[in-house]
Amino acid sequence: YEIRLSLVGSEMCIRDRDRGVNNALQTIIYKERVEKRAVYSEGKRRLLELMNHNNELEKRGIHMIPADLKDDVYRMPYSKGENALSFFRRIAFEDKKSFIEAMDRFYRIILQSSEISSGLFEDEEDQILERGYYDLVPLNCFVEDGEFTFFDQEFAIENCPVGVIVTRLIDLVYEGEPKLEKTIPKIELLKRYKTVSYTHLRAHET
Repeated sequence: YEIRLSLVGSEMCIRDRDRGVNNALQTIIYKERVEKRAVYSEGKRRLLELMNHNNELEKRGIHMIPADLKDDVYRMPYSKGENALSFFRRIAFEDKKSFIEAMDRFYRIILQSSEISSGLFEDEEDQILERGYYDLVPLNCFVEDGEFTFFDQEFAIENCPVGVIVTRLIDLVYEGEPKLEKTIPKIELLKRYKTVSYTHLRAHET
């Protein structure tokens, strides 16, 4: 996976050719807006999926950065909100109670993002999202007016265990933050959201 950066005046262009012709997109960041374009014509379908996912999540009451797709260009306004990953890491050291409450809110958003069915064992730990949005995590989220507001929801996994998305949420917050582990052990959250059994999946990704 490779990201190429180039600066053109006040713009920044992030181009990723290494995802294959069907998925390669470039992101152009202007002062007031952000645009996404397919690197190859085959990738135009990915832009349509991105727009559809944005609309589907909005219908489920998830706050999304407003976007439109016109002439094969996906556009959304530039957000000046605090990235949610930075937000979580900041408040974790300021107030543990506020950190846990914010994580609970994020967890509920994941549950809200799709219809849920029971898995094989029909217990809370085995809940299945009919459509799991893999990037419904702090990296793809800003905090705007106190609300978690999402963007770039490219990938949806059919019949995805809730624990897969929640474990990714927790791992991203703690990744590269050894002091956070000492302040609030990650295992507390894994147990809180009943996702301990999914930790091996992230280990295999790295």
